[in-house]
Amino acid sequence: KKLIEADGAAMSLDFEVSPHVYTVAKLEDVKTVNLWLGANVMVEYTLPEARDLLEGNLNTCRANLKTVDSDLDMIKESTATTEVSIARVYNYDIVRRRKEAGAIE
Repeated sequence: KKLIEADGAAMSLDFEVSPHVYTVAKLEDVKTVNLWLGANVMVEYTLPEARDLLEGNLNTCRANLKTVDSDLDMIKESTATTEVSIARVYNYDIVRRRKEAGAIE
């Protein structure tokens, strides 16, 4: 966004060289960017194309996050139901054993 708004003007930008190592670069008249797509693939995009791609990816990630949150809520409910069921089975077993012990004695 800053590069598009700069419209060819010089600007300084911090970027990561390697994990935990950053440096400052002075950029002038930038027309394209290279995006790392993964699997040893890097693609050169114009600034508007790159912005559209990244915004689309961000929207997809937000939608996926909502889905994962709802799935997590369902798993939490299922866990609570399972714990209650386990407690009921355990309590039933205790009552059954007490009855058996009383019948034997």
